[in-house]
Amino acid sequence: MEFTLPSIKQQLKTNIVAIASVLVAMSGLAYNTWRNEKTEINRNVRVASFEMLKTLGELQVTVDYAHYKQDMERGDLTVGWGRVLYIRDLAQIAPQPIPEQTENLVTSWRENTDKLMTDACGSRCRKWSRGCAKHAGGWSE
Repeated sequence: MEFTLPSIKQQLKTNIVAIASVLVAMSGLAYNTWRNEKTEINRNVRVASFEMLKTLGELQVTVDYAHYKQDMERGDLTVGWGRVLYIRDLAQIAPQPIPEQTENLVTSWRENTDKLMTDACGSRCRKWSRGCAKHAGGWSE
């Protein structure tokens, strides 16, 4: 008895269901992997954004205590620096223009923190302290 190999056409005809199943499974796996990656990115951005908002609120309280109450304990500008840098770090995974705007916040903090505890600061500091959240949140004055 002699064994003959079936032709390619005959093999395709015989195994078409198996071949189609493998292609569907592979495309489904590729899509599922892509979708999971996108979901993880969105989840990370969302968590970082809420954390930035929370930290901005804490920074605002620090600024208010430092300027309006002259309270060195609750208005500790070193703690404020920590919050500003934390916001900048979180903003790195957010979409533009947020990382750029947080650099504006860092610059504003660097240039104006020495004026927060003085009365000479006046309305300029009050305007700046209210604008901190705007700068880090992606809005400009």
